[in-house]
Amino acid sequence: MKNIQSILCLVLFSGCFLVTSNALAQYEKDPKKAQLAYIDGDYEGSNKDIDKVIEKSIKKIGENNKFIPIALIRQAIIQSALGILVDVIPLTEEAVAKSEDINGADSP
Repeated sequence: MKNIQSILCLVLFSGCFLVTSNALAQYEKDPKKAQLAYIDGDYEGSNKDIDKVIEKSIKKIGENNKFIPIALIRQAIIQSALGILVDVIPLTEEAVAKSEDINGADSP
């Protein structure tokens, strides 16, 4: 009986892990699309894709998730490529603050 409980627990844990990893993989696809648009010189399209990443990840995962700081840094890079330098520092500061909230202030 104890073996059955252990196996059942392992199966449930594995299932939860697979669902979580599939959900995260979905959000990793959109930043790649934004990166490709940036490489092609489509900065506006890349910026829109990053906005979608932020909206989707906040809606599905919550406000504090690992995608937000990365997306904010990418937005800062895109803004500098567009020549909108006023937005670069606030976006970078927001990304650092979000990262500290998520990972802790002492994280590397």
